[in-house]
Amino acid sequence: MKIFALLSLLLGAVASYKYVIFVPNMANSQAQFCARETEVLVNGGHNVTMLFVNHLSDFKTDVKIPKGVKSYHLDAFIEGITNQIIEKEQSAMIFKDAGLKTKIPSWVWLNSETTYGLRC
Repeated sequence: MKIFALLSLLLGAVASYKYVIFVPNMANSQAQFCARETEVLVNGGHNVTMLFVNHLSDFKTDVKIPKGVKSYHLDAFIEGITNQIIEKEQSAMIFKDAGLKTKIPSWVWLNSETTYGLRC
């Protein structure tokens, strides 16, 4: 009986897990970090799936997915917001001295739950 208990404990210690990693596909750095994380898990013997959530219709990524990883792409585009528009807005504001009364572009406040009562 003691041997059976010991074997069942050891069996639980060597079991691999199934992971789904959600990748917000808006920047290559985020996707690269998730790919490295995935590679470590796969090397550890785990079953890993990467779910790329694409927010921008014109964003292209060049991140290499590790071998043995399943990947899926979920298109969650917001109409009228593209990578080109965001880069244009950021380049106009990047070195600008912004005070407390500066109007923030409307695309920043897409989700009303994260505004904490602030409105543009």
